[in-house]
Amino acid sequence: MLRRLSLGAGPLLVLGVQLVAFPMPLGASVDALVLGVITAMITVGLVLVYRANRVMNFAAADLGYVPAVLVTMLILASGFNYFLALFLGLGAAILLGVAIEFLLIRRFFHSSRLILTVATVGLSQVLSFAGVVLPRRWNRRIVAERIDGPLDLTWDVGTFRFNGDHVLVLIFGPLAILAVGLLVRYTSIGIAIRASAERADRAALLGIPVRRLQTVVWTLATTLAFLAVFFTSSTIGLPIGGALSFAVVLRSFAALIMARMTSIPIAVAGSIAMAMLQQGVNWNAESPTAGVAVIAGVIIMMLLVLRPGNTRAERDNTSSWQATDEAR
Repeated sequence: MLRRLSLGAGPLLVLGVQLVAFPMPLGASVDALVLGVITAMITVGLVLVYRANRVMNFAAADLGYVPAVLVTMLILASGFNYFLALFLGLGAAILLGVAIEFLLIRRFFHSSRLILTVATVGLSQVLSFAGVVLPRRWNRRIVAERIDGPLDLTWDVGTFRFNGDHVLVLIFGPLAILAVGLLVRYTSIGIAIRASAERADRAALLGIPVRRLQTVVWTLATTLAFLAVFFTSSTIGLPIGGALSFAVVLRSFAALIMARMTSIPIAVAGSIAMAMLQQGVNWNAESPTAGVAVIAGVIIMMLLVLRPGNTRAERDNTSSWQATDEAR
């Protein structure tokens, strides 16, 4: 209980700093909440991959870029129905997650975690390139186009204007995160994912389908990334040249470190807190990059302050994935 309270103190501390040092109006807070939910979906994907593979997935956001571009083109260029295109995009995200795990991740199963981490960096660039090239199928170039959702709502909070797309983010984003959290926490799949990551050979002897669980993990991460990029395209506009901005990825990594790489609830709370902090800094500062600098400072501070946990699971560095290759 004390450990959970100490983990939860991080997001509360960040929110306290924002409220005291960087106050902002209600409209900016609502906008930051929407950005925080989008960030949280990326962060939960990072937690899932780290739990299963013990690696930092630098392609966490780009996993959903290609399906999001596909949905955008289906709606804007081909005139598909919003929900039909979204359903096809979810199917494409699932297939992409399966393909990535089968064609790439599975090939590095007996490699070091460092090599797999570098592989995710290359995967990020490949997916970004594929997302830029895909619109040529419709003889179009990728631009920051925005998808109009089915809800015809508009209201103002101060100087900020919100619409039905923001409502969809605040409804379906938490539902997707909650579904993944319940799957990992209260089903045998979550226990099997952790077991297969720490002792793959023993888990296989016990009848656990290790490779199939890896496919499930990467499929869930890809689906969450797709929803994050899709909601970004409906509220802000489709990102150009990559899945999401550097600020979103930085917030996700900050929340991941705050959650000690494993806690989904703290990762979600940390993502929202980081979005609030960045929005508050940008509101009070003249430079639009001030918020990014503050988030980077928070990451450095957490790396210096946080210490390894006292539980047996946190002290045990055993993993089916090697930390490094053995030197001759």
